[in-house]
Amino acid sequence: METGRARTGRSDLLLDQFDCAREMAQVRLAGLGDEEYLWEPAPDCWSIRRRGEAVTPRAFGPGDWVLDQGAPQIPSSEYAEVARQAAGGMTVAKIAEDWGVSVERVEQLDTIGFSQYPHGSHPDDPFVDVLWGANLEFIHHMAEIALLRDLWRTRAGTRG
Repeated sequence: METGRARTGRSDLLLDQFDCAREMAQVRLAGLGDEEYLWEPAPDCWSIRRRGEAVTPRAFGPGDWVLDQGAPQIPSSEYAEVARQAAGGMTVAKIAEDWGVSVERVEQLDTIGFSQYPHGSHPDDPFVDVLWGANLEFIHHMAEIALLRDLWRTRAGTRG
């Protein structure tokens, strides 16, 4: 971040928002160990599990660890197809081509059409709205992680 004067441009505001959220996330993630990371507050919740320990057939991902979407009544996320393509070895460039999006760096905040991902933002949204939404998603999921860390710390009456 710049020092001495406030940044007020649209991209500057988005970057400052993301930097602030990232700095808070770093503090909240400090000291996260395997036991806490793999702890499940409820049986069969969404989690990262070893391939052989997955509880649903919808678990996906390359390697020994998979994203296991938990109890079968939970609907598949809209990311499942992209994850399937990546797990199948499809390159990022091919996935982008398949979805009709660009992998090149984007500088044009007002450009329409960068949100062509199904079930995402409206395709007529300008890119600045897409970035704003991505920041919001990051903040939202870090709040969930912070809650889980608080639950872990106070589980079964223990304090730590």
